[in-house]
Amino acid sequence: MDRRSWSLLLVLGAIWGASYLFIKIGLRDLSPSMVAFTRVALAALVLSGALAIPELRVAYFDPDILVLRPLAELNQALARSDILLIPHLLDPIPRDGHKPSEQDILIAGAYNLGFLALKAGAETSRLLAWWGDRLEDGCRVDPVRGLFVDQRWMDLAPSLFPSAAVIDQALQVEPRR
Repeated sequence: MDRRSWSLLLVLGAIWGASYLFIKIGLRDLSPSMVAFTRVALAALVLSGALAIPELRVAYFDPDILVLRPLAELNQALARSDILLIPHLLDPIPRDGHKPSEQDILIAGAYNLGFLALKAGAETSRLLAWWGDRLEDGCRVDPVRGLFVDQRWMDLAPSLFPSAAVIDQALQVEPRR
């Protein structure tokens, strides 16, 4: 990566990660749902702003995501798809009473939004506009109504946005096309 890419990555990481610094403070005065909504809303604003730069590629990794090798494959996958998602599951979970269970995954959502990669373009803009619209009143934990913060909405993305691809943890692309 060149110096500009590293700079953009550091700025985006600082902005995104700063929200964690304010969670403890926010939880004193705000409900957990409001803190989660605010974090997601800020992330959407940052992503929308960053992706206004033509041909920019952005990958978000939660702090619990372990990167074990260079991300060249990720860059190649973004050359073929505008939106990359990682599923929570790659194999069935045994029904042994341990957590998480497949039912837990059904409640939380099929995709792990601890990772999201996007390439600037019309399809990504459409996704972010759609997602943002849904999160205005649907960003909460309400399993009875099929809501789990921002994650459950993303379950619909591969069927609504043709340039979305599902990748496994080894970054082997499985496009929907």
